[in-house]
Amino acid sequence: MMPDQKKILDEMAARCEAATKGPWEWQMNDLDELRGPNNELLAVEPFDHTEESGFWPVSCSCQANKDFMAHARTDLPRAIAALRIYDEAARDAIAEADALGAVATNVWAEMVETSAGLMTARGKATAALTGEEATDA
Repeated sequence: MMPDQKKILDEMAARCEAATKGPWEWQMNDLDELRGPNNELLAVEPFDHTEESGFWPVSCSCQANKDFMAHARTDLPRAIAALRIYDEAARDAIAEADALGAVATNVWAEMVETSAGLMTARGKATAALTGEEATDA
């Protein structure tokens, strides 16, 4: 069964909306700190950082921010993959439109040429019927 893409995107959007608004930035001082707008402390990386200890959110960081950070490594690649699919589809559509545009330009040129030929033929037919001299206009 295919995953429900709308549900996945809705969950990703909900995490974004629930988290502290950005921009977020790392500040290097006595500790590595992740801070949000108005210098709000969101997380700190401890001095005894090891791969096992990772990085621990501080008590002032709300659960929504923790969820956002925890899912970022999955959400962002998903979003990038989806954007690449849409980007490729858009590029294909543009290429098709360009090709159709070239065809339409050729068809238009043929119609103008045919129309000019018809106008010349009409002038000749009118001249033949009226006994006047034909013009190419």
